[in-house]
Amino acid sequence: MNGWINRCSETGGLGTGPSKHTGGSRSTVEHTTKLAIELRRPSNSWDIFKKLHKRKDDSFVDVKSKCINDKMEVVLAAAISSSSDDSQEVEEVDINRLYFDVVGGEKKRRLYD
Repeated sequence: MNGWINRCSETGGLGTGPSKHTGGSRSTVEHTTKLAIELRRPSNSWDIFKKLHKRKDDSFVDVKSKCINDKMEVVLAAAISSSSDDSQEVEEVDINRLYFDVVGGEKKRRLYD
């Protein structure tokens, strides 16, 4: 019974619903490798997040996932505009660092999303 309760816990706060993803039985490492091949470039944390938290119709699995994505879009846009304002060359934005900041850090030595 406790396993079922834990799977149904609302990690995003009361009313957000249980934590969900669309990864199936594949590990995150397998998804990361496959996604890098599909994208023809190394995938970043945000790419993987979108892959594992979107349905086939491109909608997010829950409100929390959509909120994280929306925050990430705002933070990324701000980082790109500030780096282009400060210098002639646009520095490469560290998407993994931005994503880590948006989702709020680590939980049990794993990135919490």
